Amino acid sequence: MLARQPQTIDKPGLDAEQARALARIQAQIDQRMAHLSHMPRRLVYGVNAKAVSWADWADRWVAKIEAVGTRRFASLAKQSLFDRVLVRVDVDRSGRVIKLEIHQPSRYPALNQAVHDIVRAASPFAAFDAAMRAEGDVISMVRWWHFTREGLRTDA
Repeated sequence: MLARQPQTIDKPGLDAEQARALARIQAQIDQRMAHLSHMPRRLVYGVNAKAVSWADWADRWVAKIEAVGTRRFASLAKQSLFDRVLVRVDVDRSGRVIKLEIHQPSRYPALNQAVHDIVRAASPFAAFDAAMRAEGDVISMVRWWHFTREGLRTDA
């Protein structure tokens, strides 16, 4: 994006100071727009994301997390540590995890740590296909992780 050159704003009723202030504000707006154009386009997979073009990718991500989590959670299940955790995992277009946040932690620190261990063990994820790349640069997987007797189950 080309930066606008500072310009003189010639509007009836504006004195020189007001015109300079208006030009400064316009420059700030232009700078903010340039900044926003460089931010990643984010896809968010949650409750209403079943019909989107990247739902298949997200379903495979969920299946992988649940399979790895169920295997790795077995030792914690023997300790009767059952709870749920609200998790957001951001994955970039190459399938690399770029951010993991626990928005609602478990009362059991071992389960909060298990979330990190499971994501690390399941990584990397599939790279975005062409349709996903056309829509976004990062996908945010926001899920409730349910640690149960049967293993790990997630839902939006």
